[in-house]
Amino acid sequence: MRAIILVFCCSAWALCEGFVPICERSRPVKELLESVTLVGCSEIQLSDRLKIMSLNFSTIEPGELRAGDFSGLPNLEYLFIYGFRLRALPKRVFAFLPKLRWLDLDDNALESFSLPETCGDCEIAYLGLRRNGLGSVDVTGATNASLNGNRLDEVGKIRGLETVTSIDLGSNGITHLDLRSFRNLFVVDLGHNPIQEQSHVQLPNTLTKLVFSGTRISRFSNSVWETPRLVRLELGFDNLESFQCPSHEAFRTLYLQKTKLDILDADLFKSCPKLTYLNLSNHEDTRIHPQAFRELAELETFVLSDSKLQNLPEGLLQLNRKLRMISLWGNRFSRDLNDFLPNVSIRLLRLQGNRFEFLPAWFGKVRFSRNAEEQYSSYGLQLKENRLNDGSRRWLKKTFEYLGADLELD
Repeated sequence: MRAIILVFCCSAWALCEGFVPICERSRPVKELLESVTLVGCSEIQLSDRLKIMSLNFSTIEPGELRAGDFSGLPNLEYLFIYGFRLRALPKRVFAFLPKLRWLDLDDNALESFSLPETCGDCEIAYLGLRRNGLGSVDVTGATNASLNGNRLDEVGKIRGLETVTSIDLGSNGITHLDLRSFRNLFVVDLGHNPIQEQSHVQLPNTLTKLVFSGTRISRFSNSVWETPRLVRLELGFDNLESFQCPSHEAFRTLYLQKTKLDILDADLFKSCPKLTYLNLSNHEDTRIHPQAFRELAELETFVLSDSKLQNLPEGLLQLNRKLRMISLWGNRFSRDLNDFLPNVSIRLLRLQGNRFEFLPAWFGKVRFSRNAEEQYSSYGLQLKENRLNDGSRRWLKKTFEYLGADLELD
């Protein structure tokens, strides 16, 4: 009878294959399992192990792991072993975790890593291997692979990209890269690599999001890549002096931060009129043409923060009738700020970190509203870190209490 029960247990829960008693596991794993279950290692029962869905080693003193450390945990989905100074992992150490979906191994000291060797046939939704010093990696079985801050400067050092849909290769010393054959890739992050020319990178036409900020390119052209599905592009924090906005039908979101553009001219965004989100932060030495945003009739979110601006052109956003959120924190605006707003109702106006002592005369006309789709979003006015006098503060508090909108003051 005992033999029958044992066979049933193994087939039903996959708890017997490679099972290691809790007290015989490596010190970090034994300590964490005791902490999670609140009992000693010899008292941890099957019912306790079946309840464990997540393990986080952030509070455990680092140490080496052993084969079988994670056996008998069939419901474990999330595993966080970051900053553990691991130099190597035993083969198949994660092999008996049929529900594992999230594996975070950031900030270790792994020089190479193979998901198939450590996890078998696992299907991982997120694999984190940032800042390990990796010189080679096999991500077969992962959907989202975060490999930022390693030594993966050639595509040949990365295996298993055929099934990956999202990859972060930022800060890997990449100068040239060809990803055209990987047709399942939708999201690629190549930020902060020493890429000199846009043409030194080739991308798949399936791409929907690209992070290309912090490179060394000086020109960005709409004609270099065939990416008709591109929805979001992040550029900036580099030497960019010339920019042509992508004209693809699907393109909606642009981060164009801290460039060396001399002026945001009237035709800069003419080729991408369907933008709904535009972030132009960190442009303290860039001039703005009064008609710079006239083509962006669909714009909903506008960010021009941390640019040390003292004023904006009169009526700068007058034609942007769908604006819902405007962020202008970290500038040098005062009561002399021109009336740049459209005559529409907005959800959120961020003006913290400026130099307002008195509010501009036009401020009384600003209207705030929040629709059903925005009910959980920030709503109102943010004015912290300004120099508002008592009269302005009293008026704001009374007005926003009447509106039922949020008001953030010091």
